[in-house]
Parts: sequence; structure tokens; C-alpha cells
Amino acid sequence: MVTIIRDRVQAMIEENMTLPQVLAANPAQGYVTRYAAGAPNAARAFIESVYASLSA
Repeated sequence: MVTIIRDRVQAMIEENMTLPQVLAANPAQGYVTRYAAGAPNAARAFIESVYASLSA
């Protein structure tokens, strides 16, 4: 799951998408209900962290 989401975010960064655009594209689709159902902001925080680390 982590590798797949990282790859999705990386592809979006390569397309020059901003963080709000990446969040709107929902790169964690298919995993949120399984891994972040009890923590609604967990997926967003994870995506923000991945985006920050890959765009640095």
C-alpha cells in the first residue's frame, strides 16, 4: 500500500500537480476504508507527508 501510494503521488508530482490537486485526486483511493477508517485525517496527513518528502 505504501509503495503504491508513493508511486501515485510521484507520478502526480511529475505532472506538476500541487498538493491541493494531489489531495483532490485521492491517491489513497482503495486503501482509506481499510487502513484509515477510524482516523479520517490519517490518509490526508500521510499523503501530505509523502508529497513533502518527494518534492523536497
